[in-house]
Amino acid sequence: LYLGWNAWDGRPGGSTKKVTYWRGQRIELSNDRPPQAPSWQSLAPVLVYLLLGTALFLGGLVVMLQHI
Repeated sequence: LYLGWNAWDGRPGGSTKKVTYWRGQRIELSNDRPPQAPSWQSLAPVLVYLLLGTALFLGGLVVMLQHI
């Protein structure tokens, strides 16, 4: 599920800001481009990750609930 979320988010590091250092100070520059809609080619791995992750999570939940 985590891999699917990161692939969907499109930001593996979690940040879209560009970081620059000038004279020892950190300066964060924002990304002024509007977000673009993902293409079908980039959605395929996301769907695989999310479907497989959800199936594994639900399978684990069923196994745990059977032992209660």
